Amino acid sequence: LLRRPTPTVARWRAPGFARQVDLVRAHLRVIHSHEALALSYSREHFHVEPVGARPPRPISLLRRSATDVAYAYRWMELAMGHQGGPWLAVVDAGAGMSDAGAGVSTGA
Repeated sequence: LLRRPTPTVARWRAPGFARQVDLVRAHLRVIHSHEALALSYSREHFHVEPVGARPPRPISLLRRSATDVAYAYRWMELAMGHQGGPWLAVVDAGAGMSDAGAGVSTGA
């Protein structure tokens, strides 16, 4: 699911960004359905985006916040049925969510 046609954005590889992604993911582990995750994201996103905001341009999607990335990653974890590894491991390997299980942890 995380195969990339282009190199990873440098910001996504920064240790501080990775810590933020993993911190938010830790809070999201208690969410076990896509519906609950979507509701949580809508509450979170409501505080970030101004009312009537235009959809983002493609280049701005690369500047997504660590919170947005964590929610997307959790969505994929739910779809795959298992928890992925730390964000930096996923970004570095590009295979943290593979069906083969690379980068997958079994911890809670």
